[in-house]
Amino acid sequence: MPTKPGVTFRGLEEPFAKRTVEGDLGMRYSALSLFEASSTREMKKYLSNKDQDVEAECRRRSQNIRLVPTTEDEKDFDQAMAKIATDHSMSRHAGTVEAVYSPMGIMYSQEGKDLLEVRYMIGTGGVLIHSEHPHEILEAGTYRQDEINALKPVKPNFLVDKEYILSAMGLLAEEDKDLAVRIMKKYIVNV
Repeated sequence: MPTKPGVTFRGLEEPFAKRTVEGDLGMRYSALSLFEASSTREMKKYLSNKDQDVEAECRRRSQNIRLVPTTEDEKDFDQAMAKIATDHSMSRHAGTVEAVYSPMGIMYSQEGKDLLEVRYMIGTGGVLIHSEHPHEILEAGTYRQDEINALKPVKPNFLVDKEYILSAMGLLAEEDKDLAVRIMKKYIVNV
């Protein structure tokens, strides 16, 4: 529901908590899907080496799923891919607000979840665990001035699931919530 006065909600309310997997926004198997979901220009804004052939690099990763980046260009490209995937997945989760003109003047209409006030953003996955700059990857999924209608988190604290425990903790929490919380506090770390 809207958290700001003067904003009306459009559509069905989403559940408070839900887990999704963005299977088409991957680093290897679905690298080409990520390329198709974004653009060369969007990818290049995150790259240090603007001369890289974005489609060829995505294809290379899709065909060589065991590729571990060793050169600075490879690491930089993976970092850029991760930022794009994070941005796109957060865009799918966050709602939007738009101005609607009515006989009573401008009103604002919200569709989807308002995540502006979210305090924590948790990332998981190989690229985040092994990145030298996981904070930068997660930051790509936050509110930006060039997307003023997006309801993405403004200044969340960034956490990383270093041991891939989130899904297991969801199952454990059904039986023992306190134990699940203690384990998560130990293995989900600030970045």
